[in-house]
Amino acid sequence: MKLIKGVVPAILTPFDSNDNVYQKGVYDQIDYLADNNIESLFIGGSYGSFALMSVPERKQLIKWSLDKTSEYGMNSIIQIGATTTTETIELAKFAEDSGADIVASVVPYYYSGSILTEGDILKHFEVLCNSVNIPVHCYNNPRTTGFNISPDFFNNLISVGLSGIKDGSGDVERLTKMLDVAKKTNVNYIAGSTSLMFVSVISGADGCVSGVALVAPSLLTDFYKACSEKRVDDAMVLQDKVLKVRNILQYSGPRAITCYDILHEKGIDVGTCRLPWRRLDGKVSNEIIKKMKEADIL
Repeated sequence: MKLIKGVVPAILTPFDSNDNVYQKGVYDQIDYLADNNIESLFIGGSYGSFALMSVPERKQLIKWSLDKTSEYGMNSIIQIGATTTTETIELAKFAEDSGADIVASVVPYYYSGSILTEGDILKHFEVLCNSVNIPVHCYNNPRTTGFNISPDFFNNLISVGLSGIKDGSGDVERLTKMLDVAKKTNVNYIAGSTSLMFVSVISGADGCVSGVALVAPSLLTDFYKACSEKRVDDAMVLQDKVLKVRNILQYSGPRAITCYDILHEKGIDVGTCRLPWRRLDGKVSNEIIKKMKEADIL
């Protein structure tokens, strides 16, 4: 079973002026990250606006992304979760046929917070795992799905075929228990929060999916290396820098939206975001660019 390790940037989905998925923006991001020695990408997740896209658009993003990652031999985790199991499986099969290494699914959202039972969610993942021949991960994002994967339920998911988790719960208290389950069952545990990357990797997480890594890939890879080598003093210094960048990204609104402006400032054409997301106004954008330059990111 393939295990993803290290820093895994979560890429944006770029849209053009006609609100179509923008091929050049997909390619330019991946070229830039490959040039910065990134080996794995998380595609079609929250930063990737998946909930704002149709199934055909998501397939287009998957195809273009995998065409480009294959040029570099990069690992790919394709987020294929949807509100229905049927759409999730359709996207999973398409991703597998297109060359994905791993697919990941959020818990089916909208109904998950109050109506779906653990049995319903377990069945969703069982059917999904049986539908493809590549590893299936769970993308645990309780802030948007309303359902948080517990250590016991994580173990249940593994029993029906799950190969790993991107854990975006941000829950320090359960981190050790989740890692314990992953280690005992030999599945991939990838932290989903940059703010917990230090404690996660020091404790044995395989890697971290990070939106911050999209704008500061070298900083995040240096941070991961220090954590994985247990160079605590170096890691704590780098953590301060990473958290400073993270705070700048959320200076005014969602971090993903801010990344469009930062990447454009770096000379990477990532098009624009899609409504209801809105780009930053000029004054705010200029202030963030200034702060990023002061932090030596630009």
